[in-house]
Amino acid sequence: MTRMQGWGVTGWSDTWKALGSDVPDDDDVEAVVLDGYGVERTVDPGVVYSPPPELAGVPRWHAKAGFEGRILQMTWPEDVEPSTRSLLDLQAAIARRRKSLVADDPDLVALDTAIDQLAAAAAGLHAADRSLGYLQPDSCRVGRWRDGRPYISLPDVGFAWDKRSGLMIPRWISEPGLEQLFEDGAELRNDDCLAEAQRARNDARDIHQRASDAAASEVADVKILARLIAASLVGADEFRRWCGGRKCLAMLPAKDVAPDTQAEIWDKVIAPALAGQIRTCEELRMRLAVHRPSSHFLHVPPAPPWAGWAMLRRGGVVAAVVCTLGLLWMVSDDVIKLIVGEPAPFCRVVPKTNPLYQQLFELKESRETSRGDVASRPGYWGLLQECLSAHAAPDTCGRSCLSELVDEWLTQAEEEGRAVKERLRSRPQPTADEVREIESAIAAIRQAEAEAKRSSRPSVVPLLERELRLRGGVARSSAEPEKNP
Repeated sequence: MTRMQGWGVTGWSDTWKALGSDVPDDDDVEAVVLDGYGVERTVDPGVVYSPPPELAGVPRWHAKAGFEGRILQMTWPEDVEPSTRSLLDLQAAIARRRKSLVADDPDLVALDTAIDQLAAAAAGLHAADRSLGYLQPDSCRVGRWRDGRPYISLPDVGFAWDKRSGLMIPRWISEPGLEQLFEDGAELRNDDCLAEAQRARNDARDIHQRASDAAASEVADVKILARLIAASLVGADEFRRWCGGRKCLAMLPAKDVAPDTQAEIWDKVIAPALAGQIRTCEELRMRLAVHRPSSHFLHVPPAPPWAGWAMLRRGGVVAAVVCTLGLLWMVSDDVIKLIVGEPAPFCRVVPKTNPLYQQLFELKESRETSRGDVASRPGYWGLLQECLSAHAAPDTCGRSCLSELVDEWLTQAEEEGRAVKERLRSRPQPTADEVREIESAIAAIRQAEAEAKRSSRPSVVPLLERELRLRGGVARSSAEPEKNP
């Protein structure tokens, strides 16, 4: 028995084991003995499973008898634990060797085959009125059979969490690995998966509504596949940079923002898929057969033309100007220090005669301490509030010199809120203590929001308020003013 890592995301734990005489408890089939080897998955409370159609790459799980759907099992055709990678793992291995790649490189062949099999599985699922479900990078596992043939496995198809159970939201929804794959966020994607699972049991829609919903679902999956392929070509970090502050990648950035998108796959496959111009997974697969994912790594942009001596002269002029400006800047700082003394941190115009001058030095020291000592943060936040009040006085510059510190305050308060939620999961306390800790974390975030004049990340406060309500506390509305003690 071996604990498996990365075998999808919707399981609380996955274990490789000999199934022996374990008996499934499916409602639609007679109980049979599962023999050989396979994976046993334990899911979070409230997670439901709707078996997908039998397709290559889409495993079927069976509920283990006596565990009320909390433990499921799937058989595996080989007697050794599968050794697999995600598409992001494959991208990282390829990117390191990009300059020395050739067309028949085994990793490039594996990438093309895996994405083709993924698109084929998606097309088969939609032909049966199902979808890819809750798809994250770890939800698509890439490996090789014993005879060397490549394969993919999609162990998360058919799983969803029912929020009506009233239990703690699973981590794979509250903290997804790459939420930017979903157009409307992880929670709404899970809601769609749950609705699909319920329709698989009892579908009351008429034929026209079914056709309309099926078309919309397939377009959504085509966009998710396009985003996953994009991340599998440039890496998760670059993909997140493209998204910026947006929830997902709705369109490709300009070439000056994303210069590594010169291969034809970007303009002929990924861009039209994101724009909704590719309507089916089968059409996406056909385009990928022409413009293979490996072409991105093999693309060599043309060398820029030689600009001659004119470029060198312009470079020399620019270098001289930069050096002159740098020298002037260095001298100007020394002159200012000789005349008026060392400028105050964060706001250079505060004079030494102003009490705020010394407070800003104390604020700088307290800020550095709070970054490594969580216990010192309340003192740092209190000092920051005093400096903000003094900085708003008419005799100061009146600019938002401390806005960066206020944003950092809000970020620290959000981190404290997430840390509180994690402690609730790992180290339970008496309910009254947990309520006080949650209320204190929410109050700190609200106070930082008021100073920053913006809201925190939408997933932090609602999750804490949910935990507060589950423990009998009362969540204060964000519009309700906070009372001074």
